[in-house]
Amino acid sequence: MVNIKDERLKLEHKIDSLASLEQGWDSYDADPIPEKSRKLAKEFLKRLFDLNPNISLPLVGPTNQPGVLFVWRKGGKEVSIEVTDKGVKLLVISSSIFKENSVLQVKKMDIVISKTIPYLTEFNL
Repeated sequence: MVNIKDERLKLEHKIDSLASLEQGWDSYDADPIPEKSRKLAKEFLKRLFDLNPNISLPLVGPTNQPGVLFVWRKGGKEVSIEVTDKGVKLLVISSSIFKENSVLQVKKMDIVISKTIPYLTEFNL
């Protein structure tokens, strides 16, 4: 049986591991992932799971903004969250809530979290 707490800790460790990326990690001179971005990303996940502990675990990776990317995918549907030291961006692909792709970029994490949960619920992610 999968222990959700252990899996969430693995996500946090994956976020922490992004600290090892050096200048140019993407072959296009991307900056290292700042500590503030990694810290905000962990805070985002914690708050998201505190509000809805049944949400599935996302894929985690770096972005060249620089920041942390969370991706949930299932059956051609995708929800992506990009967390940088400047804010949080939500990208939704294939949703019945919005008939086309939707991008929401705000600095307030609570707003993005409140917008994210309905998508993840709709997509059964």
